[in-house]
Amino acid sequence: MLKLKKIGENLDKIEETEQLQRYFGSSIGENLILTNYLEFRWYLDGKLQLKTTLATVKKGQITPVDDAAKTEELILSFLNFKEKVINNYYDLASQMAASTKAIRYGITEALKFEDEQEELTKLKLLFQDLLLPDLDNNNFADMYAQTIAYGLFTARVGHAQNPGQGMFIRKTASIHISDKIPFLQGLFRTVIETDIISKIDWAIDKLVEFLAKVDMSSILENFGRETRQEDPVVHFYETFLGAYEASLRKSRGVYYTPEPVVSFIVQAVNDLLDKEFDLDDGLGSRKVTILDPATGTGTFLYEVIKQIRRNFEKYGVNRWNELLRDKKVLERLYGFELLMTPYTIAHLKLALLLENLGYRFQDKERLNIYLTNALEEGVKKSEVLFGKYISEEANKAAAVKTEIPIYVVLGNPPYSGHSENKNNWIESLVRDYYKIDGVDLKEKNTKWLQDDYVKFIRFGQWKIDKNSQGILAFVTNHGYLDNPTFRGMRQNLLQTFTKIYILDLHGNSKKKEVSPDGSADKNVFDIQQGVSIGIFIKEENNTDLATVYHSDLWGSRESKYELLQQLSLDTVEWEKIEPSSPFYLFIPQDTDLLEEYNQGWKITDIMPINSVGIVTARDYLTIQWTAEEVEKIINDFVSLSEENAREKYKLGKDTRDWKVSFAVTAHRNKKVLLKSTTNNIS
Repeated sequence: MLKLKKIGENLDKIEETEQLQRYFGSSIGENLILTNYLEFRWYLDGKLQLKTTLATVKKGQITPVDDAAKTEELILSFLNFKEKVINNYYDLASQMAASTKAIRYGITEALKFEDEQEELTKLKLLFQDLLLPDLDNNNFADMYAQTIAYGLFTARVGHAQNPGQGMFIRKTASIHISDKIPFLQGLFRTVIETDIISKIDWAIDKLVEFLAKVDMSSILENFGRETRQEDPVVHFYETFLGAYEASLRKSRGVYYTPEPVVSFIVQAVNDLLDKEFDLDDGLGSRKVTILDPATGTGTFLYEVIKQIRRNFEKYGVNRWNELLRDKKVLERLYGFELLMTPYTIAHLKLALLLENLGYRFQDKERLNIYLTNALEEGVKKSEVLFGKYISEEANKAAAVKTEIPIYVVLGNPPYSGHSENKNNWIESLVRDYYKIDGVDLKEKNTKWLQDDYVKFIRFGQWKIDKNSQGILAFVTNHGYLDNPTFRGMRQNLLQTFTKIYILDLHGNSKKKEVSPDGSADKNVFDIQQGVSIGIFIKEENNTDLATVYHSDLWGSRESKYELLQQLSLDTVEWEKIEPSSPFYLFIPQDTDLLEEYNQGWKITDIMPINSVGIVTARDYLTIQWTAEEVEKIINDFVSLSEENAREKYKLGKDTRDWKVSFAVTAHRNKKVLLKSTTNNIS
């Protein structure tokens, strides 16, 4: 790309503009010249490679500089640049992320100038009405950019799997998208077949050109392989998300579940179905419907299919295809996903697995993974001619939420203390956790009951309760096991389920957890928050409080992985615990002196007036050790674009009372105040 500015315009200042920073972070900056006709700057992947000057301007006169040879070299380097052939998923994901950023930028800019009757805005409003009520312009641009990128990616995969069809080009790309993903196919055709595409033609053409050169056969070979802890499809997605927008991963609480954790949970559920419910085929049994409400890239459903395959080996491996149809396996597997990229990858990944195992999809047969927010109420939508595939997707997801009985709910729901899911439906369900022994909690700060993982547990509990029996199995934040704020939640779970197994994986660096022997204790995820596996079993017609079993797993990450692979639910050393009022703790405790302790006065009786004390926020930006550091950080903060400031200082989503753009503007307008503030600090 050649970016032309006015003669003599200051390129240093242009470099710092939000537009140029966006270019440098996307595929536009892959090979770019910035020039004011006198000075030329050449960038590769957003980094300056060469800078030359042809002339200078003084008193309105242009004076040549003897630098023509260097400028010629710069221009030839720009023209002769060749993209390397991509043959691994890491490079593919990184390059796709850059291209998707460019498309997103184009959509965002187009939306600024459209009215409600133009194509992009009409489509956004349709999505808002039928599928994702909280969708704003930025999230729509993000989702749509990912749709285009992964639609083209999926089309390129289909093209590679059916050789002999000529070059991969945009005009025929949609015919290569599998009808196993009808929503993606429909949305992608909307992009190709309407005027919407004209606004972002340049970015799409660049991505098509790039994908056409990718060695997709080599990449697909890796997609079919896996080792003990690595799933190339998932790492492809994680690499993409990290390069595309790392803050999106944090805001949505998106973290890849390690394979040993997944396999332990799936194996445990399978064994319980056999042992507790007399279902010989476990997860493969015809009456067992399975839902992963935050399916991501399909890791849990992937393992479920493999487990069912193992269960069916007793019938003979050659009958796999027949058994899948006879026992209606694919009809009983459901997944919900909110983000377009993992939604697409989950379809691709599971389809590849099934095909590698010998399954042959019939025409129009699809996987039951739906683009929806599990925590939104399931309401069927009226069909519309434009975007019919959107209402169909919404209605099928709504049916799973409200009509189809679910026997097993499992997965790794997102953890996000600042929940983005605040609709009335899920809020009303979670209100059941705000009571203890029939009385309101009377907590000053119930924020942590609003964490997304709590809402997903409540959703799963609700689905199993509606079925009157079944299993809920999640790996989640372990805060709910003993935090006093969660005591109502614990009692509610005890009242719903028959048996509860808690395997606390610890690894909480926030609490500085160490193993009982004093050695380091590490997390199974790349996060600071400790986690646990919770398996909740509900039998029909049970009215007693649940029996609770607890066990701890301490040590290094590697040792935890090894133990999870070796252990089964039967071989874990469980300790039976008896949660009791008022806290109903899901951890063991020494109760020998509890009766004597309870005879003392409660602190809340002694000091009835209290507050939460000091509560900080946005600590990376707002808290430093010295006045000089405060001034340095704030000066840097006001020099950044809103997007870069948000990501660099981990500021998260805007709130009603605090917005990044307002903070930047305020500080830019009040530099004197900044100096005064730092003087007061010192």
